[in-house]
Amino acid sequence: NPEAAANAIQGLEDGGKVNDWVVGLIEGMARNDPEGALATLKDLPNDDTKWQAIRGILPEVVLRGPEFAGTWIEQIEHPNLQRETAKRLAQSLATRDPEAASTWVANMTKPVSRQEASEVVSEIYASHDMEAAKKWTESLPQDSLGEAAEGVTKQLARQDPIGAAQWLLELGDSPSLDGARIRFLREA
Repeated sequence: NPEAAANAIQGLEDGGKVNDWVVGLIEGMARNDPEGALATLKDLPNDDTKWQAIRGILPEVVLRGPEFAGTWIEQIEHPNLQRETAKRLAQSLATRDPEAASTWVANMTKPVSRQEASEVVSEIYASHDMEAAKKWTESLPQDSLGEAAEGVTKQLARQDPIGAAQWLLELGDSPSLDGARIRFLREA
């Protein structure tokens, strides 16, 4: 009974930087209702307790798949928290299914979250299917192309430095690709 548990811990502090009473409540709620757990978090201040609780919810969100994760992450209102959560979710989702994770990232409506997630997904995707990862990266909106190119470049430069250089040249001369060029020089 999440409501009874919330009432029982109301006002309790554990003396640390993170209130583990709240984190435990949120993690317990997430097993049955991750959306409800996130709704409960909205009332908390943006502090370490909230960040820790969101990290505790992520495994439940990942289990429900990319479509659920996409809807869920859009409900996080704080931009920094949403970006960090997008990156963590991207890692978990891409490890399970890089292609599904790439679709999830491409469908994100908030560019900042898409940028954070695209580099993580592209690197994992490229380690499984380089050609598909390159095509996916090329299909992304300009605001996320540079970050995704970094992930692909990291993998491609290790396998085929000349091919990586050619691919980067084909992507164009946008300053958004500077990170990918730096990554290329580090990895090649």
